Amino acid sequence: MMLEKLMIITGYDKFYRTIQECCTFLEIEPVIFQWETASPELVIRLRENFAAHGKPEVIISRGAVADIIETNFPDIVVLRAEPDDLDLLESLETAMVYGKRIGLLIYMDYGRNYKIDVLKRVLDLKELRFYSFRSAEDIEKRISEGKSDGMDAMVGGGTLGVRTGKNVGIPVCFASTSARSLERAILQALTIINAHSRERLQLETFWNATSLISEGILVLENQTVILANQEMLHILAAKEETILNQSISRLSPSWFNKAMLQFFFEDSQPEKVLSVRDHKYLVKKRGTHSKGQKRLTVSFHNIMDIQNQEQQVRAALRDKGLSARFHFEDIMGNSSAIRNAKRKAALYAATDANILITGENGTGKEMFAQSIHNASIRKNAPFVAVNCAAIPEPLLESELFGYEEGSFSGARRGGKPGLFELAQSGTLFLDEINSLPIQVQGVLLRAIQEKEIRRIGSQKNLAVDIRILSASNVQMDELIASGRFRADLYYRLNVLNLRLPPLRERKEDILPLVNVFLKKYAGRYHLELPVLTEEDRAFLSANAWSGNVRSLENVIHRYTILQQGQHIPVRECMEDLTSPVPVHGFSVAPGTLETMETELIHLCLERNHGNRAETARQLGISRSTLWKKLNADSAL
Repeated sequence: MMLEKLMIITGYDKFYRTIQECCTFLEIEPVIFQWETASPELVIRLRENFAAHGKPEVIISRGAVADIIETNFPDIVVLRAEPDDLDLLESLETAMVYGKRIGLLIYMDYGRNYKIDVLKRVLDLKELRFYSFRSAEDIEKRISEGKSDGMDAMVGGGTLGVRTGKNVGIPVCFASTSARSLERAILQALTIINAHSRERLQLETFWNATSLISEGILVLENQTVILANQEMLHILAAKEETILNQSISRLSPSWFNKAMLQFFFEDSQPEKVLSVRDHKYLVKKRGTHSKGQKRLTVSFHNIMDIQNQEQQVRAALRDKGLSARFHFEDIMGNSSAIRNAKRKAALYAATDANILITGENGTGKEMFAQSIHNASIRKNAPFVAVNCAAIPEPLLESELFGYEEGSFSGARRGGKPGLFELAQSGTLFLDEINSLPIQVQGVLLRAIQEKEIRRIGSQKNLAVDIRILSASNVQMDELIASGRFRADLYYRLNVLNLRLPPLRERKEDILPLVNVFLKKYAGRYHLELPVLTEEDRAFLSANAWSGNVRSLENVIHRYTILQQGQHIPVRECMEDLTSPVPVHGFSVAPGTLETMETELIHLCLERNHGNRAETARQLGISRSTLWKKLNADSAL
């Protein structure tokens, strides 16, 4: 098997024959390069060979030759086929025909592990002395020293040592590398070459994968470009051959300017927005170190693409009802009461603490909740709203926390994520938290405390990172005092408190709101914009508006439709709303049929401590009808 990736360098015939024997046995044909000494000319000849035939991945050599290759070709793995202990014994035994005083030529300190006393005793030598050398000149000096010291023979120094010994007048024998030692080195080399092959395959697979993604990928090794995917080449408007295997500092400044290079190699930040050819990119980097090589992987994400993706995600969340559409600027009114509420809410939005929003029906609790979410650091994550009064009690826990497949009869195949999971990294808004059944309150408390949930039917806890906003339209202290709401849960929810003023406390906002609603409904139905009389304005301003903004909007909605072709006073649009209506012992504030029905249901629920079955019985409707009406109200 031809093996161009392996080169073996030999300096004498015996080692050459050993190489041939080993390679025949292993059935491989590496590149064999014959060279005698470690000289600058060796480097020149090797470079010529590499240019003509390609550079090997592994070179097997010995002594000083191995050193000079390591110094001049750091990207090539060099394995040493040095004589082992048995090889040394055989070489010393050969030298003993000349006498029992032997000098051993050792390159640098590679003989530090040889046991001189053991070798002397085993071979019955009178003297065994080490002579260390670093260069060809050193070999000649050490052999002369050996003769002066009275050595009978010397071992080592290669062919140069043999020739020098003849000139000096002392026998010098080869320190031969046996087939055994060479075979070990070859097998190690094959392992390395196979590993490199697998790495190249992985890199090729990575390359193919990167061609399918929209981000530019750049891989640097010791500041040299070793990989750039197709998108990266497109970003740079460059050809592969102009960038690969080039030092990044030598490439065009329009590609990689000073700020870019500083970010790559000096800045500790993992990501930064930088410009390439007048386009902005979010540039991310990750560095690794291996075998003295520093590898840096850099990705380039087009800012416009990121923004488009965010828009797509937000659109998908909107389609699922998992987004907030309102912002603080959408909240109408310029009274001191509403401005103070907005200012307080904006300050709260900058934190990540839980908030309890309190206020009467129609004061805009969910609008404030959405605005807080959109002004927070979680604005790009889901906003999930749930009306605790609108979900039947048996289903509430599974809706909040989800369930596993088969956990109960009728459970969806594959299970179902709960609202906590859907709100991951975002905001969960629990409206009408006062209606939460007492048994569910304990589970909710644990989820908030531990920041983890468990699906119904599951044995595994799921970590959740969400912010909880809750809202109530009743005084929570009364519920706590009566035992209908846990005090410990209340304190977890009420870290920050936001009270929304009723419309009667912000009367200066009434007429501006009226004008907004007039334009809204006149435009919706393509009707002529009604003009309010002074009497209408006075009446609207003086009304208590027990249903708050929602009630006001309903009245103006009706007024806009009835006003066409004639003037009808606003008062007449409120004929059925002018006095409380007693129903089942309740006093229901005047409003539209819709608002009065909603208020009646909630009053009845409150009196029955959240018992939906009793509430449905008193109202003369089924529990499913009650659930539908509560659910419809939560969607408003």
